[in-house]
Amino acid sequence: MARKAINDALSEAEIVATDAVRATNQVLVDAFKQASADGKLTKEEAVAAMTMAKSYFLNHMTAGSKQVLEAAVAPLSEWLGGFLEAKLATEKVPNVKGQVATTAAPLSSGPSRLGPIRYGVSLQGPAVATSIRLGENARLNVGAGLDWQGRPRGLR
Repeated sequence: MARKAINDALSEAEIVATDAVRATNQVLVDAFKQASADGKLTKEEAVAAMTMAKSYFLNHMTAGSKQVLEAAVAPLSEWLGGFLEAKLATEKVPNVKGQVATTAAPLSSGPSRLGPIRYGVSLQGPAVATSIRLGENARLNVGAGLDWQGRPRGLR
């Protein structure tokens, strides 16, 4: 039951964070970029955009999901910024899964050795993983992720 509550809260957080990033980009960031000579945000504008995205997230998440995430992960104030930054990164590269599959596809003409590519958000942060068949009884598991501050979590 607790695992389902955590998974449900993480799913809701994924959806709301994506909406928060998209809404902030549409309303605020695009206006800032148009007003800028070089099309880039200043530090102050980036802080204002993050504040807007955080506000959107907090106002659109259900109270129950916020409680579950705070109990399972940490207080929202500790990880929300990193989570939204990770969402922003995935929005900048909309078809990460397709690009990874294309890049990692084996060169042989035989059956594909690359397993399904899984990506998403865990309690530790966003991650991507796959496996590669090396032979009939051998496979290599490959994965990478970020912590909530955007630092690499390591490879496996």
